[in-house]
Amino acid sequence: MTLSASRQYEFARRIMAGGANAAVEGAFERRATEVMAHDNRGPA
Repeated sequence: MTLSASRQYEFARRIMAGGANAAVEGAFERRATEVMAHDNRGPA
């Protein structure tokens, strides 16, 4: 688990955002007209 107060938070945030952005970019390259992203991590 990476807590927002930890040194690794910014690194983890960039990795997760990069993966999401790559998936969205790939969808649009394949002619998607709409993409929905949902972040379901975190406290319940």
